[in-house]
Parts: sequence; C-alpha cells; structure tokens
Amino acid sequence: MASLQHTEIPNYSAILFRRTFSELALPGSLMTRAHEWLYSHKASKKVHWSEQKKTYTFYPSGATITFGYLENANDHFRYQSAEFQTICFDELTHFEMGDYTYLFSRLRRTKALEAAGVPLRMLSASNPGGSGAGWVKQRFLTEGQKKGRIFIPATLNDNPYLDKESYIESLNELSPLERAQLLEGNWDVSSGGQIFKRDWFEILDTLPEVKKGYVPRVRYWDLAATDAGEAKRYNYMPAFTVGLKMAKYKDINDEDLFVIEDIVRFQKTPDEVERRIVETAKKDGKAVDT
Repeated sequence: MASLQHTEIPNYSAILFRRTFSELALPGSLMTRAHEWLYSHKASKKVHWSEQKKTYTFYPSGATITFGYLENANDHFRYQSAEFQTICFDELTHFEMGDYTYLFSRLRRTKALEAAGVPLRMLSASNPGGSGAGWVKQRFLTEGQKKGRIFIPATLNDNPYLDKESYIESLNELSPLERAQLLEGNWDVSSGGQIFKRDWFEILDTLPEVKKGYVPRVRYWDLAATDAGEAKRYNYMPAFTVGLKMAKYKDINDEDLFVIEDIVRFQKTPDEVERRIVETAKKDGKAVDT
C-alpha cells in the first residue's frame, strides 16, 4: 500500500523484495496481492504488467513498482544503476545485512520528485527468527530510536480481519520456540546451542571487583576459516572463527568465578583469520596470559 501512494507522480519508482522469486509468487504474497488489487485497472489501460521485468507501470505518469529478490551473493549489484524512492523488504530476517544496507545506495530522488512531496522510504516487515534475526534485532530493537529507526510491534490482536482462533490452533502445533516467535512476536527467544544454554549464564553489568592479587586470563580460538561470501556463493554452511577471552576471579567466598569477558566472532579466509588473531592479541595486551 505504501509503494502505491505516489504512482500518479511522473518518474516515481518503488521496489519490493523477498529473498527468493518463488516467495514473491506464493498465495497471499506481495506480488499475488498486487495482482489482486490492480487487475481491474489493467482493462482501463491505466496499469500495465510486464511479466519479464516483474514491473507494474502506471499511466499517464509512467511511475513503476517492481518486484525483486536477493537470493544469491552479489544479487544486489543487479540494482546498481537503479534508483527508487520507496524500497520495501518482506520478512527482513531472511536477508543478509549487507544486501539490505547496500540498497540504501539506491534510495534517491530528483529535485522534481522532492518538490512533488515524494519521500524517501525504506520499509520492512518481519517475524522474529530466521538467519538474520540477530542483526535485525540489533538494528531496530537494540539501537532503534537512538539511531532514528522506528520499530512498530504487532501481534494477532492488531489484525481484526484474521481468523485468530484457527490460526492460534495451527501455531500451537509448533515448537515452543517457533510459537513464541510467531504467536507472541518474541525477539528474545533463540534456539541456543546443543551443549550450553543461554539461561545458565548470568549477564554482568560490570566485571567483578578484584579483591586481591592476580587475575589469570586466556584467549582461546576456534580456528574455522570460512569466507561468508564464498560459502553463500557455493551454497554451504559457513563456519565462524571465534576467539573467547575468559578470566578466573574469586567471589566473596573465595570460590572460583569464571567470567567470559570478550568474544570475537567473524567469517573470513585463512589469511584474514591470522591477521585478526594478531590484531586481537595486540588489543588484549599483556593482561592475557595465552
């Protein structure tokens, strides 16, 4: 609906993204819904649909709405020479952060469009969960208003047209994790690891006070070396290189207290991994023993 707002203005353009083309064409999806809304206007010649370009053109303005996807590495470069005033992402957590942020470079307008009152807008919708849930939560919930980013939460109760009872019955078949994400809109739950559980660990606002003496520290590395771009290009699961810094304090009862003070985590090629390890060691300094 937002992308349709300015189609009467010459040279206005909008684009709507899903991760894959097949997701665009599913029942109830963006492209299917657009076809339902605009079908009656095609006979009047006010709207033309290009199946090849996946674009609606509006007459007499010539404004366009295009449907796009970003399935593979470097797909975002297909839009390198384009410009849009409205860019929309559906299910944002299915996208890579780099694809999303790159599209800001395509968000621009002419002075004529500015004078006509056309705003520049990047709009997204998403459920919690998905491979990109971490960066989406960080960007919109953690940083959010501090960075001028507006997040509007919504649950089933905000949709008066939905058959809530039957949908809730369907969602009750999901795992507790998926149900919390899709039914409650919970961004804080996660699947966790297979060995350690997040709720076992207390989160400290500050490091423990050193009562006396020496605090031993170590930095241990899991030396995976996978470049995220290469993994995506050849369709395999990338591995993270992780460096964890841990210290051993004494609590008030003189019991050992192990504290994770820092974690470095990235996906890079072997030569870049070595460079990052040296860089991290320099930052750690002599306070870290090994």
